[in-house]
Amino acid sequence: MKVLLVEDSQLFSYYLLRGLKKENYTVDLAENGMDGLNLAINNYLDYSIVLLDWNLPDMTGIQVCKYLRKIDSNIPIIFLTGQSNSEDAILAFKSGASDFIRKPVAMKELVIRMKHLMRKTQFAVGA
Repeated sequence: MKVLLVEDSQLFSYYLLRGLKKENYTVDLAENGMDGLNLAINNYLDYSIVLLDWNLPDMTGIQVCKYLRKIDSNIPIIFLTGQSNSEDAILAFKSGASDFIRKPVAMKELVIRMKHLMRKTQFAVGA
């Protein structure tokens, strides 16, 4: 399974990369929204899921999410964010997010949520 990680925090990216590799995921990292979109556009058939930060240096995660939904309406998109109020979660879901997880996140919980969403997506696409 291949993951697109769009995250500008080097420390959090390292944590995620290490944990996901232990779980046998291949991860492409983009440190800003534009690089994330370019990876998605050029490789969108390769990714099983997108992990997306809310605050990026060049655009918001909401903007990235909306563009990603134009490319692929089925790929699971999980926001990983420090945003903590319910209005932000609502905005994320309205923009096309599949899930919204507040940082810090436990790796085991993240992996379970990822597997759940990918299973759901495979079922929906195959149906």
